[in-house]
Amino acid sequence: MGCCALQELSQEKRRTLELLGVKEQKEQEEQVEQVEAAGGGSSACREPEEGENPEEVDLLQDLRHIEEQMKVLLKEKEQADDKLRENDQRAQVLQQEKEYFSSQARTLQQSLSQLTVDKQQTEAELKADGGREEEWAESQQWAESQTWAESQQWAESQQGSGVVGSRHIPRPRPR
Repeated sequence: MGCCALQELSQEKRRTLELLGVKEQKEQEEQVEQVEAAGGGSSACREPEEGENPEEVDLLQDLRHIEEQMKVLLKEKEQADDKLRENDQRAQVLQQEKEYFSSQARTLQQSLSQLTVDKQQTEAELKADGGREEEWAESQQWAESQTWAESQQWAESQQGSGVVGSRHIPRPRPR
C-alpha cells in the first residue's frame, strides 16, 4: 500500500466515522428527548450503559445541564423584559402626573398673583375713599329714614282699612 492508498483509507474511515457520528448524534438527541419526556430533563449523573461511550454520556449530561441553564436564563430574561415594560409604563404615568401637577401649580400661582394685585388695588381705592366714609354713613342714615317714612305712610294708609291698629312705628335712631 502506498501513500495514496493510505490517504484514501484515512478519508474513507473519516467519512464512515462522520456518518456514524451523525447517526449517533441523532440517537443521542432522541435519548435526550426521551429523558426529558420521562424525567423532566434532569441532569442527574448516570452510568453509561453497555455499548455507550462514557465521554458521550458525560457530554450528553453537560448538554442537558446547559439546556436547563439556558431555559432558566431565558425565563429570567423574559421576567426582566416584563419588569422593564412595567417600569416604562410607570415612568410614563409619573411623567403625565408631573406635567399635570406642574400645570396646576402654575395656574394657582397665576391666581395668587392676580389676587394679590386685586387686593393691593382695593386697598389703594379704600385709602383714596377714606374721606368718603362719612358720606357713606350719612347716605345710610338717609336710606333708613326713607324706609321709616315709607313704613309710616303705609301704616297710616292701613289704619283706615282696619288692618293695622293705631300703632306708632318708632323712628330709627341715628348712629
